[in-house]
Amino acid sequence: MIVHAPVLVSSDVDAVLAAVRRQFAFYPRLPYYARMLQQAGFPEAADAGFTDAMARALVIAGSADQVAQRIAELPGYGVDELLASIVLLPGDPQPAVARTLALLGELAQAP
Repeated sequence: MIVHAPVLVSSDVDAVLAAVRRQFAFYPRLPYYARMLQQAGFPEAADAGFTDAMARALVIAGSADQVAQRIAELPGYGVDELLASIVLLPGDPQPAVARTLALLGELAQAP
């Protein structure tokens, strides 16, 4: 199974949630994704809003250790491959991207 997930190495929870709401707000407005989100336990997707609860469940974010731990747990759910989309923080996009790419590179090279 291939999982496509937003990923970000950042401990600024408020900034991550704001960035996710901005970047992914359109998904619940698309009928296919709205139904998928509702079936996944997010009935609020029917109102076309991307909520913090959705972000916390679907986005892999936090410190480098937290992100690495969540990624390490994916095979336990049957995930064979991760397709990561990096969340862009407003006002700090390049350092956040660099941190996230560095961690993903390290994890990809780990045995």
